[in-house]
Parts: sequence; structure tokens; C-alpha cells
Amino acid sequence: MLFKEDAVKTKGCFIYPSQLFCRIAENANTNENVNTDLRKIFDEIDKIIAEIEE
Repeated sequence: MLFKEDAVKTKGCFIYPSQLFCRIAENANTNENVNTDLRKIFDEIDKIIAEIEE
């Protein structure tokens, strides 16, 4: 995942396209797990940031 590593180095983190908030918002009205999905995304972002700070 060279692209992911490059994104982390240059942007500070990497978010998969499926994790973009616009993608989550598209299905928010019908997604019963939207809060869980958002929590997973935020947790992943926190994990990436923690790894960078090490």
C-alpha cells in the first residue's frame, strides 16, 4: 500500500474512499448502523494519528 503510506506522510492520515463522510451520508437515512460506522471511522483515524505520533 504505497499510496496509503504516501498519503499518511504527506497528508497526515489516510481515509479509504468508503470511509469518506459523503459516502456515509449517502446512505445515512437507510443505514441502521450509521453511528457504529462513524465510530469505526473515527477510531481508525485516531489509530492512524497515534501511530504517526509514536
